[in-house]
Amino acid sequence: MATKRRKETRAAPRAATALVIREIALTPRQTGIVQAETPKALIKTKPGRGGKAVQYVEGGYVVSRLNEAFSPLGWEFRVVEKGETPRKNERSAEGEVWVYGELTIVDHKNNYRVTKGQYGQHPIHEKVPYGDALKAAGTDSLKKCASLLGIALDVYWGTLDRAEEQKPTKLSPAETFERAKIMIAATRDTGGLVAYAEKLKESKIFSAEQKKELNRLISSRVDALDAPDQSKK
Repeated sequence: MATKRRKETRAAPRAATALVIREIALTPRQTGIVQAETPKALIKTKPGRGGKAVQYVEGGYVVSRLNEAFSPLGWEFRVVEKGETPRKNERSAEGEVWVYGELTIVDHKNNYRVTKGQYGQHPIHEKVPYGDALKAAGTDSLKKCASLLGIALDVYWGTLDRAEEQKPTKLSPAETFERAKIMIAATRDTGGLVAYAEKLKESKIFSAEQKKELNRLISSRVDALDAPDQSKK
């Protein structure tokens, strides 16, 4: 009596999934746009806390820089959270609205996204529509997010090298250290970096370890700026 052999079936092996890690960077053209010095004619001044004048740029300037660097379809901004606080930074204000927004740079060609987040705020006034206060807070958040890329960074954090002369300072040592690192990464002036490295020697703001780290970042930044542009070859 013949017996039938049972046909065995095996599942096809699963395809291996590779994890690819790659470095992303702005093109030389984009870097030049976002790190460009802000035209003095576009820098405005308004009263700040304690009666001190505060420099700023309008939202339209930031949007134009983003459009030029990444195209209108190459960036997105959204408000993630919003709220109110009873704090009054102006005598006529009834409080303050705040938002947390995120600016995302979208590279459709290389398929990556980079997001920067920051808070923004604006006072609430009785005769001003509430929506206008939220819109202004959103614009404030957008400008701060864009400054993390380098746009108008010279306006918002340009007084960092004079921190020792400002008394009292409202920045903690840790915040000053973080902003120093951002300024070093954003500047394209090698002469200014060298001068800042000299000033660090006498600085009383940073610890020995922080000075060592800042000097390392300055050295790396100067080497990167002095290196030949391979994209032009």
